[in-house]
Amino acid sequence: MGRRLVRLVCCAPAAALLSGCYEYAAARGAAPPPAGREVRVELTDAGTAALAPSVGPGVTSLVGRLVASDDSALTVAVESTVKRNGLEDLWKGENVSVQRAQVAVLQERAFSKSKTAVASGLAVALGVAFYAALGGSLGGGSGGPGNGGPPK
Repeated sequence: MGRRLVRLVCCAPAAALLSGCYEYAAARGAAPPPAGREVRVELTDAGTAALAPSVGPGVTSLVGRLVASDDSALTVAVESTVKRNGLEDLWKGENVSVQRAQVAVLQERAFSKSKTAVASGLAVALGVAFYAALGGSLGGGSGGPGNGGPPK
């Protein structure tokens, strides 16, 4: 295996791991995640109706950073909202308070090992396929005969 292919095979998964894949998973335990964590708050139908004046009609979930929480409410610095029709509206971190009774599901953004592993594997496979499509050469050879080196 050539040095370049080895570098490519090593660097592609490293890049995928550094960027990582994330997903939203149900918050663990009865307590909400600590303040500062990225969360998705899925609203009940009553929550959608109650929050319509502040977040707009038909909003079914809020995505952002948890600012504060207590037994009765959550405050989220909203980065986006998702409507029933699937459309997403971007926000600029405005704080929205949501009563606990209006929350259907509270999810926390978490690193996904399995999705990252799949992405890393695909990155390696694409890198090897790209290398092979170029005839096993990425240019700038070792300087030997036939590799762009000086004539003999």
